[in-house]
Amino acid sequence: MVDISECRTDEKHIEMYKIKRMIKKLNESKGNGTSMVSLYIPAKEQLTKVTQRLVQEQSGAQQIKSRQTRQSVQTCL
Repeated sequence: MVDISECRTDEKHIEMYKIKRMIKKLNESKGNGTSMVSLYIPAKEQLTKVTQRLVQEQSGAQQIKSRQTRQSVQTCL
């Protein structure tokens, strides 16, 4: 018979491994100027607020004078 608490412990270890792997991958990521955007969403943040913020950033990016920079930012967003 399998102990339920043992299964939960195993699941926690797997989740921690996945999180550590993701953090390592993000730390190794590199961007060139405005070619990379990081978006951190707190656990209890409402997705509608995050979406609204991204829409605001997108409309703000339209005001960038440099065509190449504007396109890079818009593509990232």
